[in-house]
Amino acid sequence: MKKRALFIFISLACVIGAIMVYSFFIKESYQMVQEIRAEVFSKKEAISRYTLSAQKMQSLVEQYESVGNARETLSRILPLKKDPRFVVAQVAGLARLGNVNVESLSMSVAPNKSSQSPALNSLGVFTSDIRVAGSYEGVKKFMTQIDNNIIPFVPEAITLRIERREGQTPFLVMEGLFENYYQVTQ
Repeated sequence: MKKRALFIFISLACVIGAIMVYSFFIKESYQMVQEIRAEVFSKKEAISRYTLSAQKMQSLVEQYESVGNARETLSRILPLKKDPRFVVAQVAGLARLGNVNVESLSMSVAPNKSSQSPALNSLGVFTSDIRVAGSYEGVKKFMTQIDNNIIPFVPEAITLRIERREGQTPFLVMEGLFENYYQVTQ
């Protein structure tokens, strides 16, 4: 019986010792590890939020820096005032390059369009009705030049047809309705 009591006493002492070691050392260390993990996680989260905010701010700064460049570029591209002679000169020059004849050119002023860009207040609009005639290659070159022109000619309607006149070879006629823009200064 003495052996059994000694065995129970030693077992009980080991259990009490394990509880004391857990209470004094392991429990505190475990809580410290959990606190450190939470702190590291919150710092990582904060860093990712700050990084995202910094990227958004950099994007906004670049966007607003480019507004000044956009204004400068637009002032070079778009006429600063309502001047139909500018559009007429462009059409005549492009027709000469394409080796086509301008049979008619009429223009009217349309209502201003408000701009979605911070670089412009609003856009003035000319509506140009252009009719040119020439060979297929010439009309094709004219249309390509209109499309690639630095001054925007936005097509509203374009029709192509072949015409035959007495004593001449058939030729292609292009009739187009285009919008041209200028800057409205206030």
